[in-house]
Amino acid sequence: MAERAIELARRQTGAVEIALFWKTSINRLFVCVEDTSDGAGFQLVVGAGEAMEVFHHPYAYAASRGVEYWLHNEEMEVIDL
Repeated sequence: MAERAIELARRQTGAVEIALFWKTSINRLFVCVEDTSDGAGFQLVVGAGEAMEVFHHPYAYAASRGVEYWLHNEEMEVIDL
């Protein structure tokens, strides 16, 4: 059985789609970012207290965690545990 993730929020700015998910099987929140123009993207695990802040400012949080998100034409997935 596949792990279930519930989408809690979604927004789009230009070609960038940002979504907040809750993975019920492990009770963890994460923010997914995908640039649909080139397929680059990343995921950040977030705490409940910071979830909406990361959802609204994912690139700032990615930079503060050392996630390189400017790669083009590559799919990139980073989960910060």
